Amino acid sequence: MRDEIKKILMECGIDKKDLECMDFVKAELMDSLMVADIIIAMEDKYHIEIDGDDIVPGWFTNIGTMECLVKKYVG
Repeated sequence: MRDEIKKILMECGIDKKDLECMDFVKAELMDSLMVADIIIAMEDKYHIEIDGDDIVPGWFTNIGTMECLVKKYVG
């Protein structure tokens, strides 16, 4: 799952060298439009629908938090 999330992030504009960043938002690597693109890509990839209550910066801090978010809906 981690590799698929990395692929989604790169497709949405995160540079490969920045993938292991501990906080995409604080590092200003991600904005709200990019988050929307990432959500759409994750929903399409994993056939899930992320609840609006889960669309908060904490779930998009890094790859690990995004992986936990997807797992919340997948499994």
